[in-house]
Amino acid sequence: MLRAGYSANADIVVKEKQDTLLIPERLVAFEDGEASVEVPEGPDEEPTKRIIEVGLSDGIHIEVLEGLKEGDLVVERPPKQIV
Repeated sequence: MLRAGYSANADIVVKEKQDTLLIPERLVAFEDGEASVEVPEGPDEEPTKRIIEVGLSDGIHIEVLEGLKEGDLVVERPPKQIV
């Protein structure tokens, strides 16, 4: 029975996978239907854009299906300042 004035929180698992490569979703850029990340090429070189294929996301982390492997470095830029 439901009663007015009560509330509840619930976690609903829609899909679950094991042994997947996850990165923070904030590092992924989505443009023209493609997902990409910046990867460092060398100490004195600018990072390059690498296209990746992504899978499931929980809004914080995203699954990488292709384009990166475990141990690859991904550039995390500092947040932009609001003036």
